[in-house]
Amino acid sequence: MKYNILHVGCHNGDDEVYSFVSKNVQNIESVVLVDANPICIENSKKVYNSISNCTFECLAVLPVSVGGKSIDLHSPVGEEMSTVSSVIKDFVTTHSKDLNTDTFEAKTTTLKELILKYPKTNYLSVDTEGLDVLNLFSLDPKDYDNIKKVVFEFIHSDGTVSFGGLKLQSLLYYFNKLGFKKCYQEEFNIHCEK
Repeated sequence: MKYNILHVGCHNGDDEVYSFVSKNVQNIESVVLVDANPICIENSKKVYNSISNCTFECLAVLPVSVGGKSIDLHSPVGEEMSTVSSVIKDFVTTHSKDLNTDTFEAKTTTLKELILKYPKTNYLSVDTEGLDVLNLFSLDPKDYDNIKKVVFEFIHSDGTVSFGGLKLQSLLYYFNKLGFKKCYQEEFNIHCEK
């Protein structure tokens, strides 16, 4: 199988998806890396410099459209390349253990808009810092037709840190109905495969 990967929330690029890509480079057709933080995108370009057919998008991915408008995102104070940037201030302060945050402005899109822009996507990875489940629920069933694998960070599914509440259970039920029959956990991610 040739993989067309859409990695939403790629952070600094050096993560589980990069590991998969580097081990399967002969089977990678394209990789789209999306992150709201421009410094993370620049670092991801360096990490992926030896991988061909990569596209980089500097966008915040929201579960609902705000018409492409920019929004403010919170990040830990002084961490320019933070992997914990979110629209949810409490999410950031819980992780950083500091009630203060820095903010930066980011252009927005939705997961649906990205799937429409990259219709060959068959491997979807989502790490949108607290919005993962909402972003995945924002897609219509037909949007998953071509997708064979979904990976998402689950520990924020039902609150700042949660390990299996109703939202996560509902999403896994929905995925099962869409044909994702194999779901398993690896660290803080859930992998679902058709």
